[in-house]
Amino acid sequence: MKLIFVALDLRDHPSSIGPSLKIKQQCNAFEEHGFDVYELMVENRFLYIRRKDHKEKIYSFKKKCLLKQSDNPILRRFKFLLRMSKILDILVDFIKKEDINITYVRNLLPWNPISLRFIKQVKKLKNVLVLDVPTYPYKDELSNINRFVDEMFNRFVGKYVDIIVTPSDEKEIYGVKSLKVTNGIEVNRFKVKNSIKKVERLDLIGVANVSRWHGYDRVIRGIYEYNKNFPKSKVYFHIVGNGKELYNLKKLTVDLKLEDFVKFHGFKVGDKLDRLFDLCDIAIGSLGMHRIGLRKSSVLKVREYCARGIPFVLSSDDEDFENFEFMLKVPANESPIDIDEILNFYKEIKEKDYVKLMRNYAMKNLSWKSKLKRLVDEIKNLM
Repeated sequence: MKLIFVALDLRDHPSSIGPSLKIKQQCNAFEEHGFDVYELMVENRFLYIRRKDHKEKIYSFKKKCLLKQSDNPILRRFKFLLRMSKILDILVDFIKKEDINITYVRNLLPWNPISLRFIKQVKKLKNVLVLDVPTYPYKDELSNINRFVDEMFNRFVGKYVDIIVTPSDEKEIYGVKSLKVTNGIEVNRFKVKNSIKKVERLDLIGVANVSRWHGYDRVIRGIYEYNKNFPKSKVYFHIVGNGKELYNLKKLTVDLKLEDFVKFHGFKVGDKLDRLFDLCDIAIGSLGMHRIGLRKSSVLKVREYCARGIPFVLSSDDEDFENFEFMLKVPANESPIDIDEILNFYKEIKEKDYVKLMRNYAMKNLSWKSKLKRLVDEIKNLM
C-alpha cells in the first residue's frame, strides 16, 4: 500500500518546526503499520518528496513565486495561490506516476477552487482520500476574507473525501463521518528530565511558537499577583521559543517589572533545551485555547512534557489526560494563574517517582503507532 502525505506547511520557516515534527512522526508510524510512505516537503525555493531516508527534489520554484518578508499581504496571497496551484498539479501527476493509492491531506485552509480541484482529481484516480482536520471548528483561526472564501467552497469538500480524522469530538465534518484521532508522539525522541533539588524556588517552563492561545500572559500576571505578598518561595517562568505573541509578553513583563522572574530564552533544541527542562519543575501547556473557541484540545507539547516526565498545567480538556495525577487543571478564562495553587500541586507530587510514572504512561498511551491503529483499519477496509 502506497500512501502520500500532503501538507503545504513551509518546512524551512520557523513556525513549521512543530507541524514538521508531527508530520514526520505520523509518516514513521504509517511505515510501522506497513505502508510505503511518500512525504511531501514544501520549502520556499524547492519541492521535495521524502521516502524513508531518501529526499528527492522534484521542483524548483520560479523567482516570482518566492515568498519574501517584504511582500505586502495582497502580493503574498497571490504568490501563495500560484504556488498552491503548481504544487497540487505536480502532486496529481506524481500520484499517477507512482501508482499511489492512498492520499492523506492536512486541511487545505481556506478551501478554494484550487484545493477543491485537487481533491476532485485525486478522487478520480480511485485513491482513498483521508483528510486531517487538526482544529475544528477553525473559523476563529481564519481572517475575515479567508473565512468568507472557505465558507463558499468547504460545502463541496465532503463529496471527495473518504475518511476525516480529527482530535475534536465532532461526529461529522463537511458532511463526512469523522474518526477521532488525538495527537501522539514518538516517545523515545524525548530525553527524560533530571530533577534538580532546590530550596524555596520553583521554575516553570513553556515551550512554543508563542501565540495568544498559549495564554502565557496569564502566568506572567499570576507571578505579578503572587509577588505582591512578598512570598518566601521565588517563582520563575522560562519562555522558550519565538512567535507572534513574544513582543506582547516581553512588553507585559517590562510593564509589570518582572524582568528578574520571567526569562526569554528564544528558540532552543537539543542539549540546550534538555538542560532547561532539567532546571524546571513544572511545564505550562496551552492556557488560552478558549480564545479561539476551543474547550477541548489535543496539544502535542503536553505530550512531550509527559514523555519527558515533567508535570504540567493545562486549562482545556484533553481526553488523554482525564484525571491524570501529574496534570494541574486550571480555569479556561482570562484570570491570572494562581501561583499558590501550582506550588501546592507540586508539593503534593514532588516526593513521588513522577518522572518514571509519566514516561511509562506516555509509552503505553501516547505513541503515534497506537493512535493511528483505528485509522489504518479503516483504510484497509476501503482498499
